[in-house]
Amino acid sequence: MGCGQSAPKHGLLRFVLREGRLEADPDARLPGRGAYLHHDEACAREAVRRRGFERSLRTTVRLPDDLLESLS
Repeated sequence: MGCGQSAPKHGLLRFVLREGRLEADPDARLPGRGAYLHHDEACAREAVRRRGFERSLRTTVRLPDDLLESLS
């Protein structure tokens, strides 16, 4: 979604929408459509720049202010 590289799901961090807000789902147990991202700030920056979260989740996404800091 961000850098465009493939990886096994267990090596990626899953995100879901909860009440319209993007939330990390490290255990991959929350319901709903998930978007997967490398646990890397550069990959997250690219996902934000390319609107990858919105494309993957197929809706408008409010990104948390601390998204990039939480991945560094």
